[in-house]
Amino acid sequence: MKTEEQRLAHNAYMRAFIKKPEQVEKRRARYKARVAAARLLDPKWREKTLDRSISAHLRYRKAHPDRVTNARRLSRYGITSIEYDARLASQNNICALCHKPFDTSVELLKPVLDHCHTTDRLREFLHRSCNLAVEHLRESAENARFAAEYLEKHRERACRIHRDVKAGKTTHPSNCRWSGSL
Repeated sequence: MKTEEQRLAHNAYMRAFIKKPEQVEKRRARYKARVAAARLLDPKWREKTLDRSISAHLRYRKAHPDRVTNARRLSRYGITSIEYDARLASQNNICALCHKPFDTSVELLKPVLDHCHTTDRLREFLHRSCNLAVEHLRESAENARFAAEYLEKHRERACRIHRDVKAGKTTHPSNCRWSGSL
């Protein structure tokens, strides 16, 4: 363990060292030569180095999930975790699309911050599943209307079939997902 004096002396040395570009260049050249030699001597050098790098990255992510999440939010959306939490609270922890509460224990019901893919402008919080639905509709209101019309058309057909089954006029289709709800 370094004493405070040793740490301060080392920091002063490093500041002086960094200010000398010729020493930095020499250090960089030595490093490149060492790496080149390692590459020549060991054909699996790249694989080993990549494995070490990936495992170090994964260990860091596992050890510091909050830091990783906050850094990602800051780089992607330009907002801090405090701003993120404030936006979520201002929405009363409710999805802006389906108006149901978020549930962090279920992956598809976790809140995600929706944004426009064209302008990168932030919108509102949605469930992950609602956000995927918007994404699959290619963020098009027209596609959403077509999807709604399609679902309404087939809902009426399903209701007719269920009505006929209840009246005893026909049997229930075996592949219908609502067969248990009759």
